[in-house]
Amino acid sequence: MDARLLDFGCGTGLMGIELKKVGFNNIYGIDGSAQMLAIADSKGVYKWTWEVLVGVNEMPLGAIYREDLKGS
Repeated sequence: MDARLLDFGCGTGLMGIELKKVGFNNIYGIDGSAQMLAIADSKGVYKWTWEVLVGVNEMPLGAIYREDLKGS
């Protein structure tokens, strides 16, 4: 499926795995923990992941749209 999904608080990627199983391909993950993101990245289901602390870091939503413009 072509919908862009943002897994906010993706943790270790468990939701990403389930989303991929049902056919979603454009999954992006955000979490505040670098350690959790390392585990999520190792599962290979996210196009990109970002370490973001809400209220501290800027949300990378523009990067998701730029990725779409490249035709990915």
